[in-house]
Amino acid sequence: MKTLILNIAPWVMAGLSITSITFIFLRKRSLLLKLPARPPEGQEHVSIFKALIQKIIIRMKGLRYFSYQPAMAAWFEKILRKIRVLLLKIDNVFLRMIGASREKTQIWTVRSRAWMEQHRLKKIKKLEVLEKLDQAEIIETIQKAKEEVKNGKKEKKEEEKKIEISEGELRQAEEANCIDLIARDPRNIESYRRLGFLYCELGNKEDAKNCFKQVLKLNPDDLEVISKMKELI
Repeated sequence: MKTLILNIAPWVMAGLSITSITFIFLRKRSLLLKLPARPPEGQEHVSIFKALIQKIIIRMKGLRYFSYQPAMAAWFEKILRKIRVLLLKIDNVFLRMIGASREKTQIWTVRSRAWMEQHRLKKIKKLEVLEKLDQAEIIETIQKAKEEVKNGKKEKKEEEKKIEISEGELRQAEEANCIDLIARDPRNIESYRRLGFLYCELGNKEDAKNCFKQVLKLNPDDLEVISKMKELI
């Protein structure tokens, strides 16, 4: 492209200069024709420039301009065709550049869309992982709660057993205490009463009846013991 421009440029400049000279000459032709062929008297000493102009005028008068018109037209046509070819080549270059830029923009748009899609998929995967983690944490918390409930139930059962054991021990101690008091004082009504009610709580009806009978022997007016005896009978 550069070599083509360098080859055409001097021809274009030469053509433009020639056309400008011919245009000026044609405009001043009438004035040049009016000039005399020889200088008047008293003006023999003419400058070299004027003499050269006069020679050019004389030569130009002898030329036939109409005979050179087809050649000039052909020359201008060649120049215009070369200029047209040059413009077409420049247009092709610009079209190639536009096509390349379009291809690049399409490639970049495709890449950007692919990147956005990958980014979106990564976000979705992260959310899925987080949801799975949340579900796992929820399941773990539920299992821990169940284990805690089970452990709590076990602990409650153990505590209840301990309480039952402690209550049984207390009842045994109270029974032993009442028996000891009765052994010391066979007429101790309160010890018989306590021992009878203790046997009722333990489900030992026969021993409870015997204790209440001893209470009624010592105090026949004890209404609470009488009602309890009726329940046992």
